[in-house]
Amino acid sequence: RSSDLINELDASAVEMLRTLMRHLRERGITLVFSGTKQHVSAVLQRSGLLDEIGAEHFHANDAQALAAIEASLVDRTLTH
Repeated sequence: RSSDLINELDASAVEMLRTLMRHLRERGITLVFSGTKQHVSAVLQRSGLLDEIGAEHFHANDAQALAAIEASLVDRTLTH
């Protein structure tokens, strides 16, 4: 589901996302966002979480996010 449904992000939500992202990363799973609202992105930037997740995992819309995921899967398939 696209993150355009997220309207607010407080400190506890940032920490929850940070914990989730780390747990997923440990399992080889990438967290991807699409349609993130500007003020939510600003909170992620100020908290350092945007850099920790990686700006390349934030996309303008669902179609771009899915295309990036598909390209990543193709790259993984070709390198293994």
